[in-house]
Amino acid sequence: DSYRLFFGPGTDAQLSLAGATMTALGDKVTVVLETPSDRALQVPLVGNINSTLQVAMPGFQMPVPHFALRYGQSVTVQDLAMAVLVTPQFAGLREADGLAELLLEGSNGAVVVQFDGASKLVKRMQAAFAPDGAPAGFVVSFDLGFEPIVADALVPPITVDLATSTGGARSIVTSFQDLQPKPLAVGDKSPEWTMTAMDGSSVSLGALRGSVVVIDFWATWCGPCKRGLPYIEEFAKWASSSGKAIRVFGVNTLEPGSVDERNEKASAWWREQKFTMPLLLDSKDAVSRAYGVRGIPMTIVIGPDGTITAMHAGLAAGNPGQIVEDLKSESEQALAGPKQ
Repeated sequence: DSYRLFFGPGTDAQLSLAGATMTALGDKVTVVLETPSDRALQVPLVGNINSTLQVAMPGFQMPVPHFALRYGQSVTVQDLAMAVLVTPQFAGLREADGLAELLLEGSNGAVVVQFDGASKLVKRMQAAFAPDGAPAGFVVSFDLGFEPIVADALVPPITVDLATSTGGARSIVTSFQDLQPKPLAVGDKSPEWTMTAMDGSSVSLGALRGSVVVIDFWATWCGPCKRGLPYIEEFAKWASSSGKAIRVFGVNTLEPGSVDERNEKASAWWREQKFTMPLLLDSKDAVSRAYGVRGIPMTIVIGPDGTITAMHAGLAAGNPGQIVEDLKSESEQALAGPKQ
């Protein structure tokens, strides 16, 4: 992941990361998410962006300590440890490679913070820790590098962009609950989407209007997904041989790594399985977020008019193959249209 941090005069600040931009400008804090794309959260500034978001978004934790360092009257060990350590303590300070190194230790791991002794700006952070509830021997590690730039003024200055992707204006909500994507249900209109297929072509839901579209969300790390995909493939072969207007796609999502890494990993595994149904790449997880997907596998049936007609969450443990017959029945019913 990459973060971009901007600090202007007073409490003006901005954090941009994958799928979200959080901005303190004047007396307001605004949160804009990639999904949903039609609204934004805006609340009065209370203290600074850090303290405001902790109230507006309960449980929110800044992914980097810079905001606590800039705005805190005092900096705690937990601020520097980014809340990943249990009972953290200062454990050591030394000079290394021209930087000051601060060692923080907790009962579940350690964090090293490197900073410039003159400017006091953080240059690097390294952590290795066992998350709460993790199995024995399971350790998460990360390495954050920073390239701080000090200037007399920000160019360009901090701004808030409330435009939608279609050029309209986002509506303003005042609670984080109203900002979050609502999980879709049967009977809802499907969100529009365009994804890249494994062969590099572009596939959009709008271009498939008039056909039943079945999409199955999966990831290479998801065991139930991989056990369930052969059944989706079986259904896809039936749909293809039936001559009916039914299109079936696997959709890789929630895959770790960069866009190139995740696409390469998913495509390689797909080819190994010799699946015949097309693979679509939800490279930034925007499509799964738009559907409000909370877990995978998730299979969604979309009718010819773009209405969601069926949803299957998870893999049925007792009879996973039943989904083949279910999808056949649901697809044919969607083609026939609603019962009069």
